[in-house]
Amino acid sequence: AGQGRAAGPWLWLSGAFALGGGFLLARRVIDWRLPLGVLAGAGATAALLQLGGGAPVAFHLLAGATWMAAFFIATDPVTAPVEPAAQWLYGLGIGALALVIRELGGHPDGFAFAVLMMNATAPLLDYLTRRKEGVQA
Repeated sequence: AGQGRAAGPWLWLSGAFALGGGFLLARRVIDWRLPLGVLAGAGATAALLQLGGGAPVAFHLLAGATWMAAFFIATDPVTAPVEPAAQWLYGLGIGALALVIRELGGHPDGFAFAVLMMNATAPLLDYLTRRKEGVQA
């Protein structure tokens, strides 16, 4: 019973970030690939880590900076890639790296480090996934 009460604030906070992110998506301020990539990367990595005795997937998706990073940090237009395929790779990389840092590293939440590491790869991801001239997406 105590665990359910402790999870309450995280549920409210994640819900608030999701509502704010939904507003940004509806206004087309951010591209949907970035937050979905972060959440998918975090969820998939959490599932793999759970097989090895890590925390449950729901914990990782609802605790810490997961939703804030997905909607408000990873979507920064200055540092995020612009190519659609690069955005998927960027988001998946952030989610996966953050969970590895969170579970296997010495920091309780790895999103700040994960975003910084993936920011360094954004130009390369855009270069490797750029669309050819005359090809429609």
